[in-house]
Amino acid sequence: MAEQRVSPVTDKPILVTGATGYVGGRLVPRLLEAGYRVRATARSMDKLRSRAWSKHERLELIASDVMEIDSLRAAVRGCEVVYYLVHSMDPQQADFAKADRKGAQNMVAVAEGCGVKRMIYLGGLGEDAPELSEHLRSRAEVAGILRSGSVPVTVLRAAMIIGSGSASFEILRHLVERLPVMVTPRWVKTPCQPIGIRNVLGYLIGCLECDATVGETFDVGATDVVTYRDLFRIYAEEAGLRRRWIIVLPVLTPRLSSLWIHLLTPISASIARPLAEGLRNPVVCKDTRIRDLISLELFDCREAIRRTLIRLRQDDLETYWTDAGRIPPVEWMRSGDPAWAGGTLKVDERHVFLQATAEEIWRPLVRIGGTTGWYYANWLWKIRGLLDRLVGGVGSNRGRRDSGGVRLGDTIDFWRVVHVEPNRRLVLLAEMKLPGEAALDFTIDRIDENVHVLLQTARFLPREFPGHVYWWMVSPLHNFVFNGMLGGVARASWKPVLHGPERVTRGPNGSPRLPNICIADCGAVFSLHTLQTLPTSIQETWDFFANPENLLKITPPWLEFRNTSTVPKRIHTGLILTHRIRTFPGIRVNWVSEITHVNEPYTFVDEQRSGPYRLWHHEHCFREVDAGVEVQDIVHYSLRFGALGKALHSLTVRRQLQEIFEYRREVLQTLFPKPVPESEEGHPNG
Repeated sequence: MAEQRVSPVTDKPILVTGATGYVGGRLVPRLLEAGYRVRATARSMDKLRSRAWSKHERLELIASDVMEIDSLRAAVRGCEVVYYLVHSMDPQQADFAKADRKGAQNMVAVAEGCGVKRMIYLGGLGEDAPELSEHLRSRAEVAGILRSGSVPVTVLRAAMIIGSGSASFEILRHLVERLPVMVTPRWVKTPCQPIGIRNVLGYLIGCLECDATVGETFDVGATDVVTYRDLFRIYAEEAGLRRRWIIVLPVLTPRLSSLWIHLLTPISASIARPLAEGLRNPVVCKDTRIRDLISLELFDCREAIRRTLIRLRQDDLETYWTDAGRIPPVEWMRSGDPAWAGGTLKVDERHVFLQATAEEIWRPLVRIGGTTGWYYANWLWKIRGLLDRLVGGVGSNRGRRDSGGVRLGDTIDFWRVVHVEPNRRLVLLAEMKLPGEAALDFTIDRIDENVHVLLQTARFLPREFPGHVYWWMVSPLHNFVFNGMLGGVARASWKPVLHGPERVTRGPNGSPRLPNICIADCGAVFSLHTLQTLPTSIQETWDFFANPENLLKITPPWLEFRNTSTVPKRIHTGLILTHRIRTFPGIRVNWVSEITHVNEPYTFVDEQRSGPYRLWHHEHCFREVDAGVEVQDIVHYSLRFGALGKALHSLTVRRQLQEIFEYRREVLQTLFPKPVPESEEGHPNG
C-alpha cells in the first residue's frame, strides 16, 4: 500500500476526464503513486471498475459524460484541478470536431461554476494554416475554447505518441512489419517530433507541480526531429527486421493512404483518414521552455521505440487505443426484446462438460482470439476478418490488448468485451459489418462436485430480410466451427471431457443436463463417462464387479457375448480374460483384455490387448456416498483406420456403445433396487 501523504498542490481530488482512454488510463495510477487523491471519470462505470487501479484507497470513480452537463458538473464539483483528456475521434462519432467543440464548451462552463483553479489539456502540435488537417485543427480549437474561460489552462501540444498500444504507433508497427517494400505518399518526408508516452505522462504530472506552467502553452516532443521515413527505418532496426524499401508516389491522396492503413493495420478508415491527413503537416516543437521548467529523462525517438518494443514483447499493455468509446448496449439479447426490434432473435446453444473447476476452464477461455486464435478453424476466422476489412469493417487486425486476460471494453479481434464475470461469464459483441447484431456468450456453470459445463450461446438479431439470409448461410458452419472451438477450449484446459461438445440438451428445469452416458471426441481418442448411484454397500458392489462371471449378466444379449477362457471368481492384477462378441451382424471377433490395476474396493482397470479397438482403457471406480455407492466408468478408446474409423464411430459405434452402457445401467438398477420405504410396504396400490 502506498504511503499516504498530502499533495503539495491540493488536498482535494484531482479530476481526470477520459480515465479509461489511452493517456488517462495511464495517468491515473501514476498520480496515485505520487500520493495524490484522484477522481477518475468516464462514461462507463463498469469500465472504470474493471481497471487494475479501481480499488485504490485514494481514488473516486464517477460515471460522467462531457456531453451531459449535469453529469459533468457532478464530477467536477469539489475539484480544483482538472485534466481534460477527452477526444471524440472514434468510429462511433460521425462528426468528432463538433462533439469535441461541445464537450470543451461544457467543460468551460462547469469549471467556472464549480470553482476550478486550473485545467491541464493535452492537445496536438501543428501551426495554424489553411492546409492544417481537420484533426489538428480540432485539437487547436479545443485548446482555444478551454482558454477562453476564466480558469487558467495549461496546454501541452504533442505530435505522434510512441507507446505500446497507441493508434499512431500501431500504424507504424503494422506497416513496417508487414511491408518489406512500401509505396507511400510524399508525407513520409514530413518533419515530425514524436514523444514517448512515458515522457508525456511525466510532463502532465510535472505541470501539476510547477506553478510556472499555469496558463501557459508548451510544445512537447522527443530530443530529435525526424521524418516518417526515418521512423520506419528506426523501427525496422530496433525490431530486428531487414531494411524496408520506400517508394514515394506523389499521386497518393490522404483518402487512399487511409484505405491502405485500414487494410494493413488495426486502425479503421474512420480514424486512419484524419490521422493520415495530419501526416502532411510538419509537427515540430517551436517552444521548448518546458524543458527548463520540468526536469525529465527525455528520450529520443529510437529510445522511445526501443522501450515500447520491450513492453510489447512482455505483453504489457496498460492501455490500448481501442479502450476509449462507449460499451454498446445489448438489450436486444434479452428474450423479450426481439418483438420491438423488428426481427426474430436467432439462438445457437452448445455446451461441453468437463471434469474441471471453473478456474481451470476460465483460463483458456479468456485467452481466446488474438495470437492464441479461436482454437479451431483459425483460417476461417481470418477469412471472415479479411472480408470484413474489405467492406470497411474493423476486421481482425486489432488482436487483443492482453493475451492472458480480459477486462470490460477490451477488443478481441472483431469483438468487444461487454460483460466480464471472472470464472463465470464472458460476453462478446460483434463489431464487424453485419446485417444485424451478433453476440457470443460464454457461461461456466457448476453441475456437480468438480464437474462444470461450458455453455456457448451465439445470438443474432437479423436486420430485415438480408439478416435472415445471412443466418441461413452461416448456420451450417456452426456445427463444426463452434463445436471445434469449444473442444479446443476444453483441450487447452488439459482436463477430462465428460461429454460434448454438442448442441444443448436441457433438463426439465431448463438447465443443461449431463447425460447418463457421455461420449466426447478428444481428438485422436474418444472418452466415455458414466455415473450411477447404487443403494448398496461398497463391499457388495465390489464383490459383484470383481467377479468376471457377472460380466455376462450386464452385457446385452445382441452382443452374443461368451467367455473363451477359464474365468476365476475374483479379478487380480495381470489377469488375462478372453471373450468372443458380435460387433456387427454376421461379424464376430475375439477380445483379449488384461486387468492392469486393482485397488480393492475402490477401482480396477481393464485394457484391451487385442480386439476390435486400436485402444481400449476402461477404469471402474467406486465411491461411498450418502445414497449408497457411486459407480463410475471412465473409458478412453480409439478406432483403427484413421478418418474412416472416425466416420464409422459417428455412424454406428457411438450409438452402439451408448446402447451397451444403457443396458448395463438398467440391469444394475434391477439387480440393486432402491429399498421400498416402510410406509409404502403393504400399500394396496404399491
